[in-house]
Amino acid sequence: MTATNLRGRPTDGPDGKAAIVASVREGLWPLIETGQVQPVVHTRLPMTDAATAHRLFDDGGVVGKVLLVRS
Repeated sequence: MTATNLRGRPTDGPDGKAAIVASVREGLWPLIETGQVQPVVHTRLPMTDAATAHRLFDDGGVVGKVLLVRS
C-alpha cells in the first residue's frame, strides 16, 4: 500500500469508516508499536528546504516519505 484515505467512503455499513478505523487500530497499530511495521523514509530535510523536497518528487525516484523536520 502506498497511500489511502477514507474521504470517499460511506460513513455507515460494513465498509464504513468506523469499521475501517477499528480494524486498523486492532490489526495494524500493534505492529507499528512493536516495530514490525515501519514507514519507509526516503530522506529528512529541514523545513527551510521544502523547495528541495518538491524537486525530489518532480524529478521522480522517491521511494518512501520525504520528511520536513524542524531545523
